[in-house]
Amino acid sequence: MFKPWVPVSDAGLGNKHAIPKSKINESDSVFWGLGWGLEKTKDGSNFWHWGNNGSFQNLVFANIEEKSGFILMNNYERTPFVWEEILKIAFGTEHPGFDWLMSFYYD
Repeated sequence: MFKPWVPVSDAGLGNKHAIPKSKINESDSVFWGLGWGLEKTKDGSNFWHWGNNGSFQNLVFANIEEKSGFILMNNYERTPFVWEEILKIAFGTEHPGFDWLMSFYYD
C-alpha cells in the first residue's frame, strides 16, 4: 500500500483531469500508492487520504516512521482549511502532498 507507484503530476489522467492550480509537475516527493497518497519529506514518509461528499469532509494523515497520525471527520464544507492548521500543529513541517491536495480547495 505504501510503495510509490505513480508520481503525482499536474496532468492527472489527461486534460479531463488536469489540475491547473497545482504547481507539481511530475513530483519527486508526492506519489500515489495503492489507494493512499504518499509523500516524502525531510522528516520521513507520510501517507494520507481524504473524502469529500459535499459538506461531509474527512482526512487521514500519518507519519510511517513515527507511527503517529490523525483522522478528522466533519460535516462542514470548509473543514479542509482546518486540516491545514491541525497538520501544522501536529507535524509542523512542509507537506507537498497536502499542498497538492489543497489545490482542489483554493480558488
